Parts: sequence; C-alpha cells; structure tokens
Amino acid sequence: MKKKSAYNQGLTFLEVVIALSLFAVAIVGYLQIVDVALKSCYRASQELIAANLARGLMAEIIGKKFAEEKNSQDMGPDAGETDRWTGFDDVDDYDGWCEAPPQTLDGSRMDGTTTAPNYSKFSRGATVVFVRQDFSETSDYSPYKKVTVWASGPQAGNVTIVEIKTNEYDG
Repeated sequence: MKKKSAYNQGLTFLEVVIALSLFAVAIVGYLQIVDVALKSCYRASQELIAANLARGLMAEIIGKKFAEEKNSQDMGPDAGETDRWTGFDDVDDYDGWCEAPPQTLDGSRMDGTTTAPNYSKFSRGATVVFVRQDFSETSDYSPYKKVTVWASGPQAGNVTIVEIKTNEYDG
C-alpha cells in the first residue's frame, strides 16, 4: 500500500477558513456596490416622476390663454375659479396654486386609490409673474408672463421648470 503524502490529503482547516474569509470580503464589497446602484436607480426614478409631473403641469398651463381680459393685471384665480379642472381658464389662475398628491385633469387623486399611479408622496405647484422683455420681474402689466412649475417627491428634491408665456398669439 502506498502511503499518502502530506500534499495529497486535501485542504487543511486553516486553508478553508482563509478561502471563506476572502470570499466573504468579496461578497460584502459586491453587495455594497449593488446597494449604491439600487439607491441611485431609485432616486433617478423618483426624479423622473417629479420631472414628468412638472412637465405635465407646465404643458397644461402654457396651453391656457394669456389672460381673461386684455391688459388685465390680476393674478390668481378669479371669482368662481376654485380648482384647475373645472375653472382655471388662463395662465395666471395657477399663480400660487399647489397640490399634494397630484391630481389628473378630471380631479382624480394620483394616490393609488384609482387607476392613476400612486404618487401620494409627491407634490407640485406653480407661480406666475409678469416679466419685462429682459425677463426681470415687474408688478406692472407686461405682455410676458413667467410661469414657474415645481414638483417634488421622496428623494427627488425639487424639479423646477420655467417658461415664458406671451399674449402675442392670443385671440
């Protein structure tokens, strides 16, 4: 019978412990990288939702007429205009307006209780001011209005969009 040499007896306990320790360190490092990547993806998705909510509101506002009356200096909703889906008919009606959670144009809350997505932790709003031709703000009438729309959500920060509306093309 042949006698087995010390090198053919397999791994020693110390070698197994060292190998497992190296494997554990590698796995922990990998899991930390995966954790950072997942958090980054979640934050990006939250920022995208907030940006889309802001873009949707901006498109809605810019699609409205400049003012109800020619050369009107009034900002904010007029009498009887209590909400955006039934009464807001011009740009300045949105001045100082905000909502949480966001709602669809028919007034359905986007909180997951209807067919709308669950954006219950998001909010959005708008301000409207007159600006001069150089875009500096003014309290006097101007044919230019600066519309600022913001939206925010969990880990999304504030997403802000600014556009200028002019009365040049209103009928």
